Amino acid sequence: MILRTMPKSIKIFLLFLIAIVIALVFWWLYSSVFIGLVERGVAFTSLSYSKEQISTFTFWVYSISWFVLAIVVLLVVQRFTAWRWFHRLGRIGLYNSDMEVPTLHSIRGHRDRKKRREGWQIYRFKFCGVSDDDFTDKKGRLSGICRGRIGEITYSRNYKFIEVETHPYKAIKPFVIRYSDNSVYRQNLIDRLGFATLVVGAPNGGKTYCLLTLTSNYKGYTIVYLNTKGHDVDKLRGCLNYYEGFEAVLEGWNSIFSRLKRREMREETEAEREQKILLVFDEFQATVGRMDKKRREEFFKEFMTYIAMSRSLGFKTLIGSQGAYSDTFGGHGVRDMFSTIIAMGNLQKTAKQMLFEAEIASQLVPARRQGQGNIFHQADNSVEPIMVERMDEQAVFSFIVDALNRPLNIPENDVEKTTEDELDNKTPDFPQGAT
Repeated sequence: MILRTMPKSIKIFLLFLIAIVIALVFWWLYSSVFIGLVERGVAFTSLSYSKEQISTFTFWVYSISWFVLAIVVLLVVQRFTAWRWFHRLGRIGLYNSDMEVPTLHSIRGHRDRKKRREGWQIYRFKFCGVSDDDFTDKKGRLSGICRGRIGEITYSRNYKFIEVETHPYKAIKPFVIRYSDNSVYRQNLIDRLGFATLVVGAPNGGKTYCLLTLTSNYKGYTIVYLNTKGHDVDKLRGCLNYYEGFEAVLEGWNSIFSRLKRREMREETEAEREQKILLVFDEFQATVGRMDKKRREEFFKEFMTYIAMSRSLGFKTLIGSQGAYSDTFGGHGVRDMFSTIIAMGNLQKTAKQMLFEAEIASQLVPARRQGQGNIFHQADNSVEPIMVERMDEQAVFSFIVDALNRPLNIPENDVEKTTEDELDNKTPDFPQGAT
């Protein structure tokens, strides 16, 4: 069983290693033992042997010894592997009424050539009364045992095995998020995000870094940035539409919400109707946590109205929050509120339960270093890993500062018709003290 469960690359490596060992043993026997014993006339018993007999006898003794040792090692490894899988599957509750646990039979490449090239594997378990539905119920914990994303779980053709499709985490290629001048990439990213995106991450998980990188791809948008704490964004201070601190954030929220209501009531000027507006609301949980009960209820009513109307009115939204709990969004369903949810780093169990269904949570790829995470698309109920590329801070902040300094409200008699190219080529005015 141990050989069947080994990946093909490991099998090839072991065969190569065995061949080298056999060659080294044969060379050592020939150069050190055979010739030396024969030249000194050493006999193994009172009988005398010829050179050919001594060489043949010694060769078979050493060959059988190495063969027996290899068999013993394989048996020990096989028993250890079976014991490990027995306890792993039993720990997650995969056993029948007689407390029998399915036995891992083999691990092989996927039958579909395309999936096999992508790294998909099939784990085959011997059927012992544990059905495919039982495996499906344990899909989330099974992905941790198999160290990959679980696909379809079906019976084999002869119904002797249960086959579990697995896509190893190390074989899944992440979608790279970066600052780019490529218009095709930018539009593809904006289409992926949809009208409202929630970015959640634990401390040092790369949440703000991801939020800034996403913001820098909204070319031609007027940006309003709300941030209660103001960490890591010192260069944005002094910009027209940047609001830092609790009271300033409430002022900025009232400004963007009234702008939304004006568009809904069709009270905008001609220039304002052509505006594309992006709201970036970082440290959302910290802001809500500082509100009293009455102000919080009013805010959530406005926020729900904003999210519901922003899609049809052409407003884009990026929300950054350190956590996602029931009181963070006023008890409203987070899953249905946003078009996409980005989870940076490895979220806690409670945060996963709040943001994702059990089946979706089981597909999250663990983050191994800062800047990695997962993005959930509400439209097709799918998850894919992401990697936030190291950004060019000068280019990113230059872009955001320029977009923040565009006026949110444009009077009819004070309109300067500026093309999008002129806006992009314009040198941004950094606030005093920024570098």
